[in-house]
Amino acid sequence: MNEQDTTSNPQRTWDFERIAHGSLDVALQLGRELGRAAEDLTGLMLIRADKPLRTRLDMLVESGAVKSRHEALEMLIKSGEAQKSRIFEQIEKTRSEIEALKKGLKGLVGS
Repeated sequence: MNEQDTTSNPQRTWDFERIAHGSLDVALQLGRELGRAAEDLTGLMLIRADKPLRTRLDMLVESGAVKSRHEALEMLIKSGEAQKSRIFEQIEKTRSEIEALKKGLKGLVGS
């Protein structure tokens, strides 16, 4: 497209400007998201989500209940964690008992 094409057709110029502006917005948003992810790489996890799960995550996003798949997944994980809190308490208790036993064994062997 030469300069005459855009100046003779204001619609093309406007479309091009919209595309350029939209691309800039996408690039800026991507930069912000990458920055957030880089701030805490220890919090970054990759998971495999099958099609039914992706569909449900998308339903939550499309309904406006959450802003992103990330938020939807986080919400589901937290609710599952809350429902299983007794299991996590038992695991923590057992882990503490195991640590105490290991210390006791070290004391026996070290004597």
